[in-house]
Amino acid sequence: MLEEKLFRMFLEARFNSSNVVGAAADSWLTIMDRYLTLGDERAKEKAGMKRQILKAIDIYYDALDAPKNGAKVYLPLDLKFESFPHYMEYKHKKSFNSTSILGLIYDTVVSQNEEEPPPCEIKKLPCFEDELVPESHMEKWGGWYENYKDEMEQAMKNR
Repeated sequence: MLEEKLFRMFLEARFNSSNVVGAAADSWLTIMDRYLTLGDERAKEKAGMKRQILKAIDIYYDALDAPKNGAKVYLPLDLKFESFPHYMEYKHKKSFNSTSILGLIYDTVVSQNEEEPPPCEIKKLPCFEDELVPESHMEKWGGWYENYKDEMEQAMKNR
């Protein structure tokens, strides 16, 4: 009976908490997105959102620890949302077009990925076409190259 009870508790803590971990993270991001779009004139609303953000963080960490200590963690109704910022890419949930910096970054990246990259031509830089390498340099570097080849052959044989 004890094993069965422990096993059931493990399963509940394991699966319920992981749902809460993701839901708390999503709630935090949704609240933060809305917080970033509010101006200074809505300080009272921003203060309420700060409390929600801190609450979401606490629940997130409690849910992370729940499998270790067997605690049950639930996401309160005030942290459950029906719609999320479009950049979270939830196909099965409602979304709103975010005007926060996070939404703008997402939109910029998506628009860049949709565009065709310009064709790139590879050519020798003009500074390498003007002057020929002096013969003395070719001889000096050629000698170093031959020494390098000999040393590498020796190293490969001694392997």
